[in-house]
Amino acid sequence: MKILFLTYISRSGSTLLSNLLNQYDPILSCPEADILVKKLLYNPHDQIFNDKLFSNVINDQKFSCWNLTLNELEYLTNYYTHIELFLKILELYKNKTKPDAKIILFKSVELIDLVEVITNAIPALATFWFLSLIRDCRGIFLSQKSTLINNRPMNDNPLITAYQWDSFVKKSIALEEENLIKILKYEELVRHPNEKIDGLLKDVQLNEKLIKNNDNKEYFDRLSQEQKHIHPLIITPPDPSRIDRWKFELNQTSTYLIESITDKSLKRMGYVVYVRSGKIWYYLSKLYYKLLILLKISRYG
Repeated sequence: MKILFLTYISRSGSTLLSNLLNQYDPILSCPEADILVKKLLYNPHDQIFNDKLFSNVINDQKFSCWNLTLNELEYLTNYYTHIELFLKILELYKNKTKPDAKIILFKSVELIDLVEVITNAIPALATFWFLSLIRDCRGIFLSQKSTLINNRPMNDNPLITAYQWDSFVKKSIALEEENLIKILKYEELVRHPNEKIDGLLKDVQLNEKLIKNNDNKEYFDRLSQEQKHIHPLIITPPDPSRIDRWKFELNQTSTYLIESITDKSLKRMGYVVYVRSGKIWYYLSKLYYKLLILLKISRYG
């Protein structure tokens, strides 16, 4: 089995990449299923002993999109460690969804903290790669602020985006320096999708002549209704004109607050920084948004 582990800081970016890759016949992109990470990958060598494991997994809202039944999962009880069970669930999903696929894409934000754990646990069981997809944090915040869930923005606190992004990028760079992960920038994917996808396919050793499926909705159709609502544009071609929307639609205060925290990481990733000279209004705004986090009105982490 070959697995491409995708970790990311932009859910819309990861969904776009998943859809682009899934259009190739040898690749199966799995929808998000963070419960598999929490239950199986944090302690990959542990033996399975919890009788409620499968019922907890099957009742998870995101995992329900995998369309696997309790009977199908319970059939896997002969696999005694968490990592073995994880791989068998991926194989079961592949055989049921896209049996001829040669590479499975599995994604989760939390994988960024498990690269070394998985690398040490999985070598004899499968061939695998890690990919980190990074997007400009200012674009991410605009997307979060513009995406409504239950008529409320996904996130309207710029400091939350800034802290999470800065931590993720620092971890990604450190892992890349150890040759444990490869970084792909979202903006480069959108501007040059064919070139970046071709390079990625070579990295995962798909050197054969690849057939691209005309059905670009197959992956989208497997998503939950909530995910379809959040990511309606993934079935359209990548639009480079949307990359710089934040420059025109994000207010100056939000831009300043994000850049004041992430400026070094932005520069390391090759993004332009526009930090202005400090003004009392910016400091008061930063204090205000920090207070929202401390009071748990805005959630961080």
